[in-house]
Amino acid sequence: LLRASGCMAYQLEFQDRHSNYGIVSVLLADDRGHVTDWILSCRVFGRTIEHYMLNFLLEQLRGKSIRALYLHYKDTGKNHAVRSFLNERAASPPENANGVWIVDGAKPLPTFINPA
Repeated sequence: LLRASGCMAYQLEFQDRHSNYGIVSVLLADDRGHVTDWILSCRVFGRTIEHYMLNFLLEQLRGKSIRALYLHYKDTGKNHAVRSFLNERAASPPENANGVWIVDGAKPLPTFINPA
């Protein structure tokens, strides 16, 4: 179903020295860089995992000559942390909070991030 629609699905497992958190994120994107769905556990949000996911996806799409991600965001009134994250990462915010946020470059990750 995903392949037929041109979508890709990514999942991320996370562990640190204290615990194995298991699968903490699932992201759906099409082959043009449009991120339509992204779920990230609040237990790990803010621990640079969100940056890692975007960097990884940008790297994957670079081989297809895609240079930016388009994150479709809808403000629910409860997801202020996500909006702050998008403000930090986006090249420029949309005219209103609901819209497409464009992320066009990887952010350097801290040295303690060790992709397996």
